[in-house]
Amino acid sequence: MTLRDLLHGRQILAVQKEWTVKQALRLMHRHHLTAVAVVSNDQFVGLFTRRDLISRVVAKQLDPATTPVGKVMGEKMRFVRSDAPCRRFLELLEMDEHQHLLVVEGDRLVGILSAREILKCVQRQRMAEKRYAELIREVRDNRN
Repeated sequence: MTLRDLLHGRQILAVQKEWTVKQALRLMHRHHLTAVAVVSNDQFVGLFTRRDLISRVVAKQLDPATTPVGKVMGEKMRFVRSDAPCRRFLELLEMDEHQHLLVVEGDRLVGILSAREILKCVQRQRMAEKRYAELIREVRDNRN
């Protein structure tokens, strides 16, 4: 299973970097998101996550109603190709500080995936492989 498979039917929601943290959080809450893309002049410039809220807003006692997202967004991000297999990124996410992968096709952002979503994908793959191995054993046993 590839990262593209996980993104099927999803759209990217983005906020302008001038939006306040409070506005971004409302959008994230409404759509059950843990992260949202940040854009400026139709260009992707960063990612705002729940982790940013805690470490860059709450911990620093900034006012979410007046703090622009562009001031507290993450700018260091990990980009990955959409045709990459999910399993490849499990170790990467475990070792890395990033909790989200930005999925691209060429130079175009096509999705944002959380570590949790990738973990679920890997678990599904492992379960499918286990079922397949059980079927193979069952077929072999029935031949004998």
